[in-house]
Amino acid sequence: MGRPTSGVFGLKAGVISRMNFDTNLPLQSEVGSCGQVFADLPQGREFYLTGAFDFYYIELSRSNQIMIEASVGLKRIFPLPRPKMFLKPAVSVGFAYLAQMGDLPASRFLSIKLFVETHFTIDARKAWVGELGLFQTPTGSNGKSDVTLGPGLFVRLGLAFR
Repeated sequence: MGRPTSGVFGLKAGVISRMNFDTNLPLQSEVGSCGQVFADLPQGREFYLTGAFDFYYIELSRSNQIMIEASVGLKRIFPLPRPKMFLKPAVSVGFAYLAQMGDLPASRFLSIKLFVETHFTIDARKAWVGELGLFQTPTGSNGKSDVTLGPGLFVRLGLAFR
């Protein structure tokens, strides 16, 4: 699971912190769960192009809903001093959709994620993955008003496969 020579795909699950939800009136979500399905394609010797589908469980005082996000980004790989461990800082941009929640209309967002993955190689085909990141939607709309969500800190664990 080291230097990019073949594609990598995987699954991660974890938690996301409370986030500000700003629309006509400011709200704050509760701590929620999140997950991701991702695929990384090698781009040269040091980089991966990454594509991902993320799922966030958003709970407001009024109701709750699953937000989905599709994103693309770039990861850089750094081998760590310990054998078979790698650090992958990354940035991604995406599109997120949150269905109607109570009396709040469905919302669409431009999303940005900054995160760091750590891979712990199990064997030539598998690795444990730990991830720490920041999620933000700097702009969005629900058809009636501007909407933003975040920032939120997330932590996830999972498996990556070649």
